[in-house]
Amino acid sequence: MTAAARVTSPAAVFAVLVLAFAVLTCYLSVNGIAKAEVFPAHIRALGVGFGYAVSNSLFGGTAPLMFHATGGGVGFIVYLTVLLAVTAGAAIAMRGGVGTVLDAPPGATAPKP
Repeated sequence: MTAAARVTSPAAVFAVLVLAFAVLTCYLSVNGIAKAEVFPAHIRALGVGFGYAVSNSLFGGTAPLMFHATGGGVGFIVYLTVLLAVTAGAAIAMRGGVGTVLDAPPGATAPKP
């Protein structure tokens, strides 16, 4: 978002914001589905809510601290890059829920469409 602060043309600011929101849309479009596939229905609200609260507290809460501790330079970018790598690794390692019934006994599969 710092690119929007450096441009002076309204069209350029608009283009930067459209690009930023396009990236955000990619995340938000699958966010609910990905979280719904991780937890069975009877604990879904707790699983999603607790995970969200803990991750925001640990990582969202430490971002301003790290920003000021590193002077907002390369150290902060390294911190964010490490967190991004951990998040990407967790997303890649996440088991797929396609073909399984989350509320069924272990080993059960979903009926064929």
